[in-house]
Amino acid sequence: MPTNLGPEAISAVKAGHADVVAMYAGDTQIFPNEVVLQSAAYTDTSTMPGSPGGDRIFRVTGELGSTYDLSQSLSGSFILTTSPFDHTVTAGYNFTCGNPTRSFPVTLTPTGSTVLAGGGSTFTSSFSQTGRPSGGVVAFTTSISVVNTNYVTTTYNGNLAWAQGAAWDVTFTWSGPFATNVSVIPNGSSGLSPTSGTGSGSSGSFTTSFTLTSSTPRIAQYFTGYLSGDNSGNCQSPNPYTTGTGQQYP
Repeated sequence: MPTNLGPEAISAVKAGHADVVAMYAGDTQIFPNEVVLQSAAYTDTSTMPGSPGGDRIFRVTGELGSTYDLSQSLSGSFILTTSPFDHTVTAGYNFTCGNPTRSFPVTLTPTGSTVLAGGGSTFTSSFSQTGRPSGGVVAFTTSISVVNTNYVTTTYNGNLAWAQGAAWDVTFTWSGPFATNVSVIPNGSSGLSPTSGTGSGSSGSFTTSFTLTSSTPRIAQYFTGYLSGDNSGNCQSPNPYTTGTGQQYP
């Protein structure tokens, strides 16, 4: 619906000395007669891992006052009041056994007096997120580290040994399929407090502080991380999965 002065379209409108960006009759823009959207696309179209999921930005750039509709992974009618303007698309966890790879397309369609740069009728952008097909074998990635936080030693049968009160921080980190049981167990756990550290999830890290409470010295101390994967639905993971620190000598 163009706004004319005689037979010519109005090219500028002022309120006092300031330029008017846009005028509307109800919800319909009547000035300027045509506004341009320059682009609309995801800022990152790389494939997203199924675990843990995350957010992606669909960015719209153009002249203020542009109007448009979004469909598919986003929906609604919008007026561009800031350029660029970012819409957020959230892709949740998709690593459950049997879930296929999925895509998140967004289509922008101009409305009213808005046109697209390049003359097209829509802007479309998409990204994919991996799934976890049935029957697939997926391994975990794990690591374990240990730091002595209280160095207490004694001589035991002629050898330097850990003594009561010695302490260690043990960190276990993992990623991969959903883990139903994650733990760190020290050898001779009955002589340490606590006797284990636990966690769960598709990825994560936790640190457990162990203290030697036994009055019997130990020549060496080691810790092992254990992890059990989700083997439901014909999706297999190595089970159980173990990673050890090796012997820790004083």
